[in-house]
Amino acid sequence: GWTLALNGSNSFACTLLFTNAGVIRMDTNYALGTSSFTVTNGGTLFGTVPLVIGNGTALRTARVTGSGSVWTNSGVLTIASNTTITVDNGGWLIANGITMNAIGSDVENGLVISNGGQVLCTTSATYIGVSYTGANNRVSVIGGPGVVSRWNLSGQWLSIGYNGLAATNNTLLIDGRGVPGSAVVTNVGRDDAVVQGFDLGGSASAGHLIITNGGGLFLNRNWHYVGGSFPPSAGSNNTVLVTGTGSIYSGYGTYVQGSEGCSFIVENGAVASNAYWWFRSGSSGVGNRMIVRNGGTVYGGIDYIGQGSSTENSNT
Repeated sequence: GWTLALNGSNSFACTLLFTNAGVIRMDTNYALGTSSFTVTNGGTLFGTVPLVIGNGTALRTARVTGSGSVWTNSGVLTIASNTTITVDNGGWLIANGITMNAIGSDVENGLVISNGGQVLCTTSATYIGVSYTGANNRVSVIGGPGVVSRWNLSGQWLSIGYNGLAATNNTLLIDGRGVPGSAVVTNVGRDDAVVQGFDLGGSASAGHLIITNGGGLFLNRNWHYVGGSFPPSAGSNNTVLVTGTGSIYSGYGTYVQGSEGCSFIVENGAVASNAYWWFRSGSSGVGNRMIVRNGGTVYGGIDYIGQGSSTENSNT
């Protein structure tokens, strides 16, 4: 095979196609300019530095598709504004971690893992929306007949809406399309019950985790939070929805403890399982809740409703 190393800042007037047995090596953030690109037919794209994809005024797309097609990043991959990345049909995306950080309330970012696509994050945490600008980011893991679409976090932390009141309306969707086990997010958080593994909301509001139609989220033996990790948490109105036969949320210890209005809903034949459940209010004292309905099932060990301060009197 061959290797083409791209240095400096380049500009291309077309969508780039990387195919066959060669390796395209990106040695700077601007190696591909602002062009959209596709890695296909066994092609290899390799980034040697932490990469930022996006932040332009025009939509930028990237796709890794087909068995043997691989996009590898030796650092953290940042998916900035106006960007959609698709990994499908057996293609692979590998990165130390992923940070999704759309800038602007009307700009949406997307990472789509579908039809047997595989994403592996190796050594760093992943953030779907971060800080004071990271709103409207979305990750979709889509399965279906005859495939397994998988996002493997390798024991690293996953946060949806991290560290900022403006990091709102961020979403993780795991959709099995009616085939249980065909869309999974797995190996989330360290396996030592010491630090947090999953956080929905942080200081932000209106975050969503949706597990549906046989999708699955598998969290390691660690602590997981809806509405922030340390009460009184500022996160509010964040929602976990586990719905449909074969859909599963599998954790260890889950706190639902935002400042107000955070919900954990299990319905329509879905299952949520933890060794421990806690429901706590933040500084406002407005409650958080669990809803189990229409054949949903929840398994749990030692459970607390309102465990903590005297304001924690409105949890249900």
